[in-house]
This record gives sequence, structure tokens and C-alpha cells, in this order.
Amino acid sequence: MVRLIGIASLIMLLFLAQAEVVDAFNSYHPTAESTHEEITEEALKDQGFSKDAIEYMEDFNTYQDWSEWRDKSKYRPEHHFDRPPGKSHADAFKDGARYVRAEMDKAKEYLKNCTTIGAIAAIGRALHAVQDFFAHSNYVDLPKADKAAAKNALFDPAKNPPASLKLTGYDPNAKDPYNPPGDLYPHGSGIGANAKDSTDHPQHEEAKKAAVEASRETVERMKMELEKELGADKVKELWNKFANFKGRRILFFLKPPPYEEYPPVEIKRIEGLGCIIRAWELAGLDPRDYKDLMERANLIAQGFSPEYPYSLNAEVAAFHITALTADVRDAVASGDIQAAQDITRTALDYAERIVDDARSMDVDVDQASAALWEAQNLYETGRFEGALLTIPAITNDLLPKAYPEFQEPLEFSLYLIRATHAETGRPLKNMAVTLQWPYYEADIRVGEEGYVVLIGPSGRFEYIIPIELNIIGLPLLDYFPQLKNYIVWTRGLGTAPENGLTILDISISTFFIPVEIAMLIANNAINILLFLLVLLPIGWRLTKKLRRSSLNPSIQLHS
Repeated sequence: MVRLIGIASLIMLLFLAQAEVVDAFNSYHPTAESTHEEITEEALKDQGFSKDAIEYMEDFNTYQDWSEWRDKSKYRPEHHFDRPPGKSHADAFKDGARYVRAEMDKAKEYLKNCTTIGAIAAIGRALHAVQDFFAHSNYVDLPKADKAAAKNALFDPAKNPPASLKLTGYDPNAKDPYNPPGDLYPHGSGIGANAKDSTDHPQHEEAKKAAVEASRETVERMKMELEKELGADKVKELWNKFANFKGRRILFFLKPPPYEEYPPVEIKRIEGLGCIIRAWELAGLDPRDYKDLMERANLIAQGFSPEYPYSLNAEVAAFHITALTADVRDAVASGDIQAAQDITRTALDYAERIVDDARSMDVDVDQASAALWEAQNLYETGRFEGALLTIPAITNDLLPKAYPEFQEPLEFSLYLIRATHAETGRPLKNMAVTLQWPYYEADIRVGEEGYVVLIGPSGRFEYIIPIELNIIGLPLLDYFPQLKNYIVWTRGLGTAPENGLTILDISISTFFIPVEIAMLIANNAINILLFLLVLLPIGWRLTKKLRRSSLNPSIQLHS
């Protein structure tokens, strides 16, 4: 009985997990035959990879589609070179190129650490995006020179794509996602579509051929970059382990890869949105003070943090570091050499971090390294002002290349979110809240202070307080995130102004039941139901048995 109930519950949950409200782009199950798998195998079959390595790369490649169809909150336009509403062709392309670069860098990092399965995951996802570029653009229609320029920019986000390049528009929240209203170059569908996904499209094979060549080039480039960093002998050793990967099997069947253990890289632009302003960033601030909150959020958007005390914006960093010369001058004049040393040392540590970051992203750092060496020499000889004035040359050179996303103002809104109990007005500490925008989702928790401050996109949004169901302690939302769209305490819609503060007071009602008890019952509803379904038949059988035993003496006496 218990087994049947468990199976029925699992089937119900799987059904809900598939009940997506937004129609997705071409989605394939990881074990099904797909164009992505054909392209990947064609590109890698002569590159010395084992069958298991290729199959796992294919699985991670196609899982990019499958996982985002199953959970729309995971969808990112850059994963597929889609152009969302409001994005120019060039900006959408650069987002995709930055994502490809980030996954390639992640794969190299995994290989250096001998984490083969992580490298396979990152390469599989990078190949998915690279392959989608040729299907979701007008690449096949470009002249030869523009094709070469687009290809170069695909692997180097610092380069601009040709002006003639177009990416297809796609909006998962539109009535027809493939044809967003007013889009002049939509994704489309069928033979006449701008996208070349369909095998019936007259340019499908041409786009597929270009994707095969680019996929092969992606892996070859990564290997060459590693050889440049580590030397040919070391890379040969790492690459052999990678190429000869053997997956685990159950009898003759290859086990599915651990998808969730190796999630996609988030390009840094997304780090600004959905960012919770943490306790140290709110220190000394009144969360209701709009101006102070906006100023603090702008600092975060410019890349200020304990690791980057002068920001990741080239113009801002140069201004702040140059301004330090006055502090150093005053410290030296007053005889406080230690203070002058400390100020300059902090700036030098920051510059060293920027150089190291840029080097890890394969940005040319020769000129910046020479400037850093000069600044360090000036510091060692006590010429602190000269050392500081040398550092802006480093930041002006490297920050736009390594962190292009921090060079332009970030359009955002601030959200001050409070959750309270309707009957008592008490704050609901540690309560889960989900905010959903058309292209982003933030899962947060109200802090011990009774509120949380979030940086998010402006415009329309939906808020949800989900019921945190569990089965014998296993949190179902971790495994089936779609459930939070269906089983909720409350939900609502709102609109946030750009560069403004939205105060979101959310309350839940439990009527006459104390909130702690109501939450305990709601979160354990499935456990209680399973318990009752098991207990009631046992109780019924026990009752019948007791009734029979109570009747037996009278029957014997009458006879």
C-alpha cells in the first residue's frame, strides 16, 4: 500500500514538473536523437575522444534545452544566442560570446584541477551555444569577410561583431514566443523562418555544417590556450585523461551524467540583477532611506566589493586611485609613512588582482604587467604618489576587456521586501520569497531583521511565497522547482520603476491557527497525507478485529 502511494505521488509530481506554462524553443530529451548530438559527434569523432566522453558532452549539450524547457526560470537568452526584446543584435551577440568564453574558461579550470566530468559539462554547454549561433542568426547569408569577423568575435567577446550580423528575436513570454510583437527579425517557425533549426529549412544543412566546423574549433582553441598556459607536455597528460574518459555503467548502460552538480556559468552581467544587498553593505543604513539605498546599489553595479575596493569600472577606478595621491601626500607631509604605505599597498593589491583576472580570461596583459612592475618599484623606493599614478594605466587597459559588463550603467530597481503574518503583524523571518521577471528569477529569504533588500530588473514582476513541501525531510522545491508556481501561500503582480525603490509588503493569513503550526502543517501536508493513508487502513482492520473479539464470548454462550 505504502509503495503504491509513493509511486502515485511521484507520478503526480513528475506530471507537475512537465506542466510548463511557457512554450519553449526546440527542446530535446538528453537521450533522444537531435541535431545538437549529430553536430557534436561529427565535430569530435576524429579528435581522439572516447565514445563515453562524446556521449556525455552530447548529454550536457542537449540538457541545456531540456532543463530550461522543464524550468523556465533557468532560461537565459545567451545560452542560445537568442535576442530578447529590447536588446540590439550586437548586445545580444556579445552576451552569447561572453557566455561561450565563460564556459570555455570554466572547462580549462576543471581540466587544470583534474575534474574531467566538470570539463565535459562546460564544453558540452559551450558547444550548445556555439551551435545555436549559426541556427539563430543570418550568418549563412553574410559575405565572406563578415563571416570571418563574426567567427572571430564569437570566441573573443572584446571584439565587435560585423554590423550586418542579426540574431533572431525570441520572447518566451509573448503569445507567440517565436514571433515577438514588432520584431523585425523574429525566430519564426517552419520553412520560412529566420532561424534554421528545422531540418526542413532550406539553409539548415549550411548552418549545420558551419556549426560542426565551429564546434571543432572551440575544442581546438581551448587545447591551444591550455598549451600556451601550461606547456605542451602537461596538457598532453591532462588531455589524454579527458579524451579517454570512461563513464559509469549499470550493466551495459551508461549512467546519466550528474547534471545538477555542474550548473551553467552565469555571465557577470546577471550578477548585478537578483543580487541581495548583504549585511555588510547595509551597515549603518536605514533600509527605508531611498537615496542611501540607491547609492549603495549603484556602487555594487559598478563592481565595488571588498575584493575590488576601487570598482570594476575603468573610469571610476581611475578617479578613486588618482584621488588617493592627495591622501598619500598629506600622510607623508605629516610624517605618517606607514599610512602612505598602507594606502599604496591596498591599491597595488587591487591592481595585481585585476592583472590576474585578465590573464585568467586570456586577455593580453603584457603592457599592464610592465606598468605593474614599474608601480611596484616606485612603491619599494618610497615614491608612493608615482606608484598610484601608474595604476590607472593598468585599469584603463584591462577593465574594459576583462569586465565589459561593468563599464555601462546598470538599469535596475531596488526591492525592499517584507513578509508578515496578517493576523498578528509579526514579521515572518526566514520566509522563502520568489520574484519572477520575464527573463530573471530570484529566490530569496527574508532575513532575521524581518526584511531583505534586492537589486532586480525594473518593470512588471510576480511575487510568490511558496509552501515549502517536503517528503520525509526532502525539500521538494529543490527537485521540482515548478511546484512553487502552483502550491503557494500567496502571490501577486507588481510593477517596479527604473532606478526607483519598490517596497513590497507581503502578508499571509492563517485565520485562527497560530502561524508556526499552520506552516508546519502546510509544509508537511504530503507526510501527513501519507501517514493517514497508511494509518487509516491499519486502524480500520484493528477496529474490525476488536469488534469480532468482543462478539465471540456472547456467541459461544448462546450456543
